[in-house]
Amino acid sequence: MMTWPDDFAAMADAAVSAARGRMNVYLVANPAADVSSTVLPVIRDTAGAFATAFGVAGAVFVVRPDGYVGFTSNDLGGSGIEALRRHPCNTFA
Repeated sequence: MMTWPDDFAAMADAAVSAARGRMNVYLVANPAADVSSTVLPVIRDTAGAFATAFGVAGAVFVVRPDGYVGFTSNDLGGSGIEALRRHPCNTFA
């Protein structure tokens, strides 16, 4: 089973702060994913529609309200997390 990085909620808070509150963060998770430690709102991808639409599992996406993908990374650690932290700063500068 997949578990999320310990600082995922902190990353989400940083993203919302960088976006000056103009962003909502949700954790879209496989039904088997252990998300018991998250404080984020969880959406279970029970039918696999999100994973099918975006063609991956175990990735981070920023999906804009119009449905376009603004950011994606398969790297859930290191450089992927840092890039995710910078993304809202670049978008909402």
